[in-house]
Amino acid sequence: MKNLNKLILIVLISIVGISIANAQCASSFTYVYNGNGSITFTNTSTGTMSYAHWDLGDGGYLWDTSTTVQYSYYMNGTYSVCLTEGDSATGCTSTFCDSITIFGIYNCNANFTFTNNGSNNISFNNLSLGNYTSVLWNFDDGFTSNSNNPNHTYASPGVYNVCLTVNDSNSGCSDTQCYTVTLTGPANCNASFTYVNNGNGTVTFTNTSTGNYMSWYWDFGDGNQSWMTNAPTHTYYYNGTYNVCLFVVDSTSGCYDTFCNSVVITNYPPCLSNFYYYPDSLNVFDVIVVNNAYGFYLTYLWDFGDGNTSTQQFPQHTYATTGNYYLCLTVDNGSGCVDTYCDSINASGINKTGFTINVVDPNATNIIEVDNKAISTISAYPNPVKNNLSITLNLTEQAKVEVFVTDLLGKQISVITNETMPTGDNTLQWTPANISNGIYLLNIKTNNSLQVKKLVLNR
Repeated sequence: MKNLNKLILIVLISIVGISIANAQCASSFTYVYNGNGSITFTNTSTGTMSYAHWDLGDGGYLWDTSTTVQYSYYMNGTYSVCLTEGDSATGCTSTFCDSITIFGIYNCNANFTFTNNGSNNISFNNLSLGNYTSVLWNFDDGFTSNSNNPNHTYASPGVYNVCLTVNDSNSGCSDTQCYTVTLTGPANCNASFTYVNNGNGTVTFTNTSTGNYMSWYWDFGDGNQSWMTNAPTHTYYYNGTYNVCLFVVDSTSGCYDTFCNSVVITNYPPCLSNFYYYPDSLNVFDVIVVNNAYGFYLTYLWDFGDGNTSTQQFPQHTYATTGNYYLCLTVDNGSGCVDTYCDSINASGINKTGFTINVVDPNATNIIEVDNKAISTISAYPNPVKNNLSITLNLTEQAKVEVFVTDLLGKQISVITNETMPTGDNTLQWTPANISNGIYLLNIKTNNSLQVKKLVLNR
């Protein structure tokens, strides 16, 4: 009997010991709501605790054994907060839960994610926080939505800046979040165009390209381009055949395509007045004027700037006194085109009582020629000059020949040769270096002659 009583006593002591051990840790907390979602928790647990886990009820949690814990909620509501504590040494654990109510939050934070469903269709998911009474989606293609989680289909691939704005009519809170949505379609762009010849050199083009493209570029074949419009109207000033090209580009897919077509301009009567001049190398007090006007059936009116005029195509005029004169050439093709070009002209500062200008044809083989010359023929090819000019001189007799290049004012630009040449063909090469594009004069000079050819440098 005594042994049985001892056994019962041992069991009771053991049971009492377990209860005491569990009683060594008891979780509890109090809290103070600070307003606008902010709350302060005070850990009032008793016993020995080696860890503390806070479950804040909104998906957030903290591992914090501090006596005071600060936390902020972003939405009004009632949350179940639980504090679980324990002592890893004794194995004691304890959990305490309480409900807290959050109210008066006046902040709103817009945010969202999206999913590309293919075929330019996007699903949007509103992840905004805080209090808001309305939403506004801007899909950057002219469409909007007030749905919370909208689904939107775009008409074509592209890069779109999608924005979600949330508003709270109670507090006046408003917030916007934007993300870039990139839709890539198949690399499919096909350039094409049509055109209508309106006459008088004016042509209207229409972009008929298909597929996906974001930009385009027109090359009208006459040195002019445009990228501002899908349907440009362009004016050509010379008859001829022009290779017009349209380029379309899609920077998103990398697609690039070109379409070209010939545009023929005929029966267009343009006119263009132009001339240039340079000192006469044989008559140092005079000036050579090259009539460079363009057009068909032109009539000419020269105004020499001293009260005298001429209707000849290639007139000669002598000024009574030396000075600067404003020389003007007006051309008229009789079909409505009238053009005037003027330039100041003088005798290069030579002090002489008057000087003479001689107007010459730019298409003549030699701009200046004298008789009894030792050179029978001159060939200069190619002209316009790009990289190299080949000059062939045929001499009727042995002679000393000086070949040099000047600008239109007579300034020497380059010396090609100055040597005695034998009878027959003599070939020279000239490579222009560090010379700007423009019009120059090739001078071939012997003892009794000077011949000048116009050169056009275009590199």
